[in-house]
Amino acid sequence: MAAARANGVGVIHDNNQALVWYRKAAEQGAPNAQLSLGIAYEEGAGVKQDLEQAAMWYRKAAAWGLDDAKKRLAGVEAKQKSQAK
Repeated sequence: MAAARANGVGVIHDNNQALVWYRKAAEQGAPNAQLSLGIAYEEGAGVKQDLEQAAMWYRKAAAWGLDDAKKRLAGVEAKQKSQAK
């Protein structure tokens, strides 16, 4: 449902509803939803950009072995380190 809302496939495109569904699924341990929520926080898509939240969700998805989450986590951590300087 979240991806359908985010992409407007078979339903009206609605980022807010997509985020609601991604969050529900992510909180129940769905790794792809955790990755998607991390991306939303990293990019500020539908939510205020928050690299700490992005990293948290990427860590959860990475723990499931998602390579994209691992790569994105490394990128976010590098951004955080450069901002801290």
